[in-house]
Amino acid sequence: MVEGQEVEVIVLLSILPTRKKVLTAHELLDSSLIGLWEERDDITDSLAYARQLREQSQRRGYDSPR
Repeated sequence: MVEGQEVEVIVLLSILPTRKKVLTAHELLDSSLIGLWEERDDITDSLAYARQLREQSQRRGYDSPR
C-alpha cells in the first residue's frame, strides 16, 4: 500500500441469536398481562379484539407503503 491510497474494507458481522424470555405460569399470573383489559369499557369482546389485533399485525407488512 502506498500512503494516501484508497482501500475498501468490508466487515462481515455475525449477529448472535437472542434468547426470548420465557415466563413460567406463576410469573405470567404475577405479571400485568393478566387482566390487562379488565377495566376497559371500550372492549366488550376481548377475544374478538385480540383476533382483530392479530389480523392487523399480520397485514401490516403488506399494506404499508415501501
